[in-house]
Amino acid sequence: MTFEKLRTNRFNQWVMIHLRYLVGFAFFPSGLTKLIGNRFTVLSTDTPIGYFFEAMYQTGFYWNF
Repeated sequence: MTFEKLRTNRFNQWVMIHLRYLVGFAFFPSGLTKLIGNRFTVLSTDTPIGYFFEAMYQTGFYWNF
């Protein structure tokens, strides 16, 4: 089956459109939270990823970026 045939299939187009909306709605709350200036999550600084997020939050500019 060729890519062109997969792309022009009506069912595949329907699925792709709905997946785009689903992904958009999934990222909307987290993006809105970040625009307001809140953190996504609160992690302890005992772990490397928690320490990284804390450092990024304290930089200010990079956190908003």
